[in-house]
Amino acid sequence: MKYLMKKTSLSLLIATTLACLTSGCATTAKQLVIAPQAVMTQGQHYQQKSAQVLVDDLRNTIHLVEIHQEDAAAELINSQENLGQTIAEHLTQALVSSGLDIKSPTNNSITLIINNAIVKVQQGLLKYQANTQLTFTVRVKSGEQVLTKTYNTKLNSEGAFNADLAVLERDFNQQLSTLLQQIVNDSEIYQFLQ
Repeated sequence: MKYLMKKTSLSLLIATTLACLTSGCATTAKQLVIAPQAVMTQGQHYQQKSAQVLVDDLRNTIHLVEIHQEDAAAELINSQENLGQTIAEHLTQALVSSGLDIKSPTNNSITLIINNAIVKVQQGLLKYQANTQLTFTVRVKSGEQVLTKTYNTKLNSEGAFNADLAVLERDFNQQLSTLLQQIVNDSEIYQFLQ
């Protein structure tokens, strides 16, 4: 009787392990939450200026996180929200709070182009290394003149054991906030607008 119970328990354990391995243990889908901090403006630089605010997402890929492990396919993680739409909302809000009029008819425009927004993780057995990189181009059209500027930010980090999505998310959002702040407070942009 004891032998039969042990054999049944062992069979059940093996069957459960095999089912878990073949089904991938039914993990939930991971997603990055895009939530940059509010952009701190340094005054009413855009007072009595008007422009349309546009965002174009020209990235080659739609995912934001790539987790690479040796001898395994990369794990790709998308964002919960649309990156372009989220950036457009935060950028517009910051420019309006700096005095920009976005409601009046105008030939002026501020276009933010998302060239790159990615977190690449190299996962090892006992540690991981993450590289967060964002590259935006801002094209300002004022009448017939055009000003184009590129903004970059990079962050390298590492941690013990497995990459923590919450930490990657925090780092990504901090870098995004930094870039948006640089753009909104760039004197060359607000002086260029007529």
